Amino acid sequence: MINTAKMMMLQALKDQTEKLPKLMIVLLSLLAFCDFEAQATVQLTNGRCSFSLEEISPEQECCDSHKIKQLIASLKTRVDALESDKWRLVFKAVAGAGGDIFQLWNSNQALNEENPQAKQLNDNLKAHYKSSAVNNWTSQNIRYVKVALYQAGIERLTLVFNAVGSDKMTWFTKDKLISSPSYLARHFFINKSYNGCGNDVGWLSVINRAGCPYEVFSSYPAFIFAPGHMAIRYTKETLAHADVFAIFTATE
Repeated sequence: MINTAKMMMLQALKDQTEKLPKLMIVLLSLLAFCDFEAQATVQLTNGRCSFSLEEISPEQECCDSHKIKQLIASLKTRVDALESDKWRLVFKAVAGAGGDIFQLWNSNQALNEENPQAKQLNDNLKAHYKSSAVNNWTSQNIRYVKVALYQAGIERLTLVFNAVGSDKMTWFTKDKLISSPSYLARHFFINKSYNGCGNDVGWLSVINRAGCPYEVFSSYPAFIFAPGHMAIRYTKETLAHADVFAIFTATE
């Protein structure tokens, strides 16, 4: 049974080779749903990514073939969303640029629409950006929303949501997540467990003011995240910091 499941997963991978390395993240998420214990590696050879999947526990039962087929069927949707070339930047917040970015998002205000530098995915300009399109959300037939964190212009964390039928305040929910390392969502805050400052575990948080020791910064907002694809305990030592928090939309 496990060999069959493995072959089905690898066939799906073969069909989508050009989507690596993001496909690896999607596959590992699907395998996790199935309690399929595996070891995955990605190698770069002659400028091309390759992926290998190796069973760790051959004796472990995996999902039945029907469930595996369902998971693989969802793979194309997840990969298409991640790799869409139709993303449109509608919101960008810069670390240390001041203000409450959730209030900015929630308001009817547009900001820096005519400033091209404000739309660059770096922190060279300490200013936020918001498109007026955010305030006309329901008229745009938005299909996907992507939330991304950047360090020095490099995308470090990506969350993709199914935005069909949503408005600007309802797309960021657990049941709309298509691809991410997270399970719980609240505003611009994604945590696995919230048990007091010393026990907070999660993947992403947007901080507007200090409440815990790990939230103390010289200026705000601040964007913190888990540098890997596993939830971590929030401490100054374990967290990574992003320069830019961005939101994109896609209609296909």
